[in-house]
Amino acid sequence: MKKNSPLCVVLLALAFVPNAVAQPLAQGDEVTPRIGRLERWLSAVATHRPGALDDSVRLINTWDKESLRLIWVDLSSIVSLVRDPSVGLFFVTEPQVRSTGPPARQVSPLATSRSTQVLYTLGELRALRALAKKISPQEKPGPENELLKRAAMLHADIGMLGQADARPPADPNRPGPGAATLFMNDGQQLGLRYTVSHWNMGRRLLDRVRPLDSRNGMKTVADPGADETVRRWYVAGCAYMLRVRLIEPDQFARALELFPNDPEVLFLVASMHEGSSGVRMQAVMRSLQAPRDLSFDVLDEGAELRRTEQLYKRALERNPKLLEARIRLGRVLGRRGRHEEAVEQLRQGLSTDEPVLQFYAHLFLGAELEALGNVLEARQSYERAAAIQPTAQSPLFGLSRVADRAGDKVASREAIARALKLPASDFERPDPWWVYEVVQARNLDRLLADLRQRIATSAE
Repeated sequence: MKKNSPLCVVLLALAFVPNAVAQPLAQGDEVTPRIGRLERWLSAVATHRPGALDDSVRLINTWDKESLRLIWVDLSSIVSLVRDPSVGLFFVTEPQVRSTGPPARQVSPLATSRSTQVLYTLGELRALRALAKKISPQEKPGPENELLKRAAMLHADIGMLGQADARPPADPNRPGPGAATLFMNDGQQLGLRYTVSHWNMGRRLLDRVRPLDSRNGMKTVADPGADETVRRWYVAGCAYMLRVRLIEPDQFARALELFPNDPEVLFLVASMHEGSSGVRMQAVMRSLQAPRDLSFDVLDEGAELRRTEQLYKRALERNPKLLEARIRLGRVLGRRGRHEEAVEQLRQGLSTDEPVLQFYAHLFLGAELEALGNVLEARQSYERAAAIQPTAQSPLFGLSRVADRAGDKVASREAIARALKLPASDFERPDPWWVYEVVQARNLDRLLADLRQRIATSAE
């Protein structure tokens, strides 16, 4: 992630103009290093196969932040030329720091944007115009969107498949697609490293997408929030980050900005904040050793739980059938001490037909009934969770605790004895509670396969 920012695949890129970007395009002019680098990047986009750890991934993975920023700048100029060939002045604006908290007072973009004019030599400008012509021979908008999406998929694949150690360090004081990665384990900070962020690069590229059916009347103004492929890219990216526990909150914040009413986006952003409210994350944030101007946008536990509750409720308003959000909302309400409300949500969640979600609903319902002093029903809920996953120890501990508080020492010891009889190996006694923070991304493989297929076939 950027300094001052929150915590922490495509064969067809130019298939309709074969080898167009592999040849020098500035006829009569010497190809500058800047244009040459852009051509190599375009060639990498064109030859990359979605989901493959290929030469395109390996090459671009080694490029530094400054080089990638210039790629983004120059591609932005090309996009402008495709949409309006008469453009003669070019400007770029660095992405702003974002937050997934409550929306701030609306202000005009002109009041906050700091645009910088981009200057080119005559030879570079001729080369860019030639590239724009190659991308859209008819000089009509549309093909540039497919290029932007395929390029964003390449950078997402680099983020997922590329070797992190091969990426050069990134100067946090210079603009560009960089990130601060916080390494931690079991509530302890292990290190902090500034590197190139290819997810950041992907977001920059997709910010220029403008669907042909955009309702924005200004033909050069981007409208990424109106594009379904962009939405799927963000959903898949958020799910991946949750799965591997390598979070760039800017990914979640931008997804929420672009798709504020999408239940899938709301759910993933909510679950990210639920994870940020946990004991381990909170412990790291309290003892964080980092520069003063580096913020990971993690608030205290109470504030994170409030964020989470609001987001789960918004997701359910837009899709009341999203039972996983209802179950997680029930747990959050319980953590906030609102046990009766939690019970109401969790009882509704019991209607899910997915075993892992049934397990969570019974486990959390047992805890809420226990908090309300309803010993009999709490025991029943814990037993039902244990029946769904016989190797799980968490419901057995709940049974022991409930029995002990009720004065039933024999039942308490029996529950512990059941836990002790479970296999010693973690692999032989899986407990869904252990993967609660990542299980919401269990459909990641399908999300990525669908996204890659959609992008790979878009130009066929």
